[in-house]
Amino acid sequence: MRDSDSTGDEECAYFGLRLISIASPRAVAWAEKGEYLEDLLSRHADLVSALAKQSDPQVVYDLRYIASPAGELSPASQVLAVLLARVPKELASGDGHSRLQGLINLLHSIFPEFDFEEMSPKALACARRPFQIRHAVGIRRRCLLTQLDTLAFSALKARDRTVGFSHPSESPAPPSGTSQITRLLHVCPFAPELHRHNLLLDLLRGEAAPVMVSVRLKGTSLLAHEQTFLESQIAMCERHAQYSLGGASGALDALMPTLQEQARQHQGYQVRMLHGLGAEAIVMSMEVASPEPISPLVARMIGNLIAGPAGSAPDSSRSPTGNHLTGGFDICEVPEGVEHRFEHLELELPEIAGSPSGGDRLPFLFEPQECAAAFRFPAPGEHFPAGIDVRGWRYIEAPAKLPREGVVLGQALGHGVVGQTVRLAADDRMRHVYSVGQTGTGKSALLRSMILSDIEAGEGLCLVDPHGDLVREVLESVPKRRWEDVVLLDPTDVEWPVGLNLLEPSSSAERHFLIQEFLGIMDRLLRDQFGAGNVGQFTGPVFQQHVRMNLLLAMSRLNDPGTLLEFHAIFQTPRYWERWIPLEIDEPALRSWVEHTLSRAEYQRPGADGSPSLGSYISSKFDPFIFDPMLRLIFGQKRSTIRLDQIMDEGKILLVNLAKGLLTETNSRFLGMVLLTKLQTVTMARAGRSKKSRRPFHVYVDEFQNLATSSFTGLLSEARKFRVGMVLANQFLTQIEDRQITNAVLGNAGTLICFRLGQPDAQAMEERMRPAFLASDLQSLPNFQACVATLAGGEPMRPFSMRTILRGVESPDGESVSREVRSLSRRKYSRPRKDVEAEIRGAFYAKTSEPTED
Repeated sequence: MRDSDSTGDEECAYFGLRLISIASPRAVAWAEKGEYLEDLLSRHADLVSALAKQSDPQVVYDLRYIASPAGELSPASQVLAVLLARVPKELASGDGHSRLQGLINLLHSIFPEFDFEEMSPKALACARRPFQIRHAVGIRRRCLLTQLDTLAFSALKARDRTVGFSHPSESPAPPSGTSQITRLLHVCPFAPELHRHNLLLDLLRGEAAPVMVSVRLKGTSLLAHEQTFLESQIAMCERHAQYSLGGASGALDALMPTLQEQARQHQGYQVRMLHGLGAEAIVMSMEVASPEPISPLVARMIGNLIAGPAGSAPDSSRSPTGNHLTGGFDICEVPEGVEHRFEHLELELPEIAGSPSGGDRLPFLFEPQECAAAFRFPAPGEHFPAGIDVRGWRYIEAPAKLPREGVVLGQALGHGVVGQTVRLAADDRMRHVYSVGQTGTGKSALLRSMILSDIEAGEGLCLVDPHGDLVREVLESVPKRRWEDVVLLDPTDVEWPVGLNLLEPSSSAERHFLIQEFLGIMDRLLRDQFGAGNVGQFTGPVFQQHVRMNLLLAMSRLNDPGTLLEFHAIFQTPRYWERWIPLEIDEPALRSWVEHTLSRAEYQRPGADGSPSLGSYISSKFDPFIFDPMLRLIFGQKRSTIRLDQIMDEGKILLVNLAKGLLTETNSRFLGMVLLTKLQTVTMARAGRSKKSRRPFHVYVDEFQNLATSSFTGLLSEARKFRVGMVLANQFLTQIEDRQITNAVLGNAGTLICFRLGQPDAQAMEERMRPAFLASDLQSLPNFQACVATLAGGEPMRPFSMRTILRGVESPDGESVSREVRSLSRRKYSRPRKDVEAEIRGAFYAKTSEPTED
């Protein structure tokens, strides 16, 4: 019995969606499983209703579960869930993409717990014909021919013959003497057990041969003769419900109340079918196909999972005595041409011998609620067969008021669908950005996207990269119009070293700030090396006094500043301190230090007990930085070749490679801390300038916890006023041992971007993300997806889901661009190695002046 939809590829277009993942019950936040499953079934009914309301009867939808054991068809056993659609080409032409996008939007609006992806033409062709079909069976609702004047009934069966089966069984004849007037066709509605539907996936996965379950449907309407047939059946039930058996035997008199109740029950079902199908009718077929014979046990198990066992109740509101009228199924013959129908999504109904005139289509007509018992996706679970992933996190759509201008963070996600570009406006990013997530989850991709967005927008920035990979990727992606703006600080470029002198104050007021920061750097490094409880053994009051005063001495000449190498030489070279005599600054404490302490200090003299000299005790703390061949070339130059104030004011691009792998972690951190100290100095110097003259500048620091000192909290709280925005990233909150720094970051960062986190961090960040996201969401995020809490116009927005944008990776001209940009930066901001080494030799080996009598 063909349902008027035979067609071919030349007349129709096809598209499909694959179910790629399902949220876990934890991500769905089940309150009560039974209520959730009922709600899920109701939402499937909404989907079916929407799909069936098509203006063209040629539009067909097919939900398929395709199981492929490990072998030729699949490298591993898997089960795919796909939704296929067939539409006439005249409907698909012009708006085919919008029709597909409309289906995607419909699915994601109804099912936030499901994630779908569009199928490629190759995947679509494979889903339409995944294997050669040699065997197939049909599954339909159980049908009964009931005698209303007796409790006896007979099952109305289609021929129980399948493609590949060879044992036909004819439908039983009605009992002899039965009146045609009293025979009623009852189609038993599905009564599935909702929580068992997912067993279908496990059942299919366990098969040794490929197998496919297809549930195919399209919208239709109740025909006039079908409506007449149902009305006549309702009238028959009404007559028997009121009928008195009169002179019947005593046995029948005793049964009359039961027969009347039975008639009323049948009447209720018939009325519901008439009204339900009259309002919205769907024709649906269910078929199971395989290249190998299908086990009758498997076919019946599939039928049970869809229809429910015969006699089960679809809901608790129906009378228990009527349960025998619900549930159950029949295995039926499928018409010839099954492989063609599967490939072309054709819907052809099997004929049912003995079906009353007007009732031949009724076993295949459904209202949406009952149709959803078969046409439904799996419910959330903790595990699924390969082919369907478990999503342990929620998607939260971005608010509608996202900024349209500003730095690009990524793309918003709504239930897995990529949405609008996520931007952060200029004023909002001055409140700083903090990104946290485990290694490899997408932090570098986020930073790269933001940096390239800033570069394209003409913004000034500084990137501090502990490893150098991000610097390399950015270098390869700089547009030509900004090549001249790049300033590269790469300690591994020993032939062209950049100069960075921490002891080069721009004013007298900066001296004491730089000294305090230097002591903070040393305290942090020594604490990390020896432990907070032991640092006092290495940096007591005497150490701090000698370091503080000798740093002040080395910075006493603004026009001839000392270097860290020369500061170190004060403790190692006899009377090297006299290089700064006579003093050029009127600093009473320094003058007293020179006259009464340095003049009597014997830094090179060992202790009376044979212990190391005072000079060795102090200078040994700086040996790793002073004698490193790469850092020596940077810190040994009297004049910094890069001026951070100019870089900020002119909107340059400062790229800093800390080269942890080559410098060692301690030396890499020291270089980074010195740079941040200089940046902080320049930032605070903006206080004396008008707000309009403070050009925005953005500082990116990856693994910032390794570079943060106690004064870092002040930078976070004050930088916004001076138009300097920080973008900080690290792997774990617990990496930040100083709670003051942690509190400063979380308290001052207006934008939080969380990639996948471990349990302690997820619980800590939940406070900032709830109720949109819970700790379980933050622990389950896939790579390159994040939960974002940000601002719009200074006001906090509801947290939402975002995906990073992969930019600046493997540019075809990247290496040549990098060489050219590096060469330009060398010519402007670096010096030849031989010149730097000559300067260092001159500073160390030049004859010191004789002491001057005051």
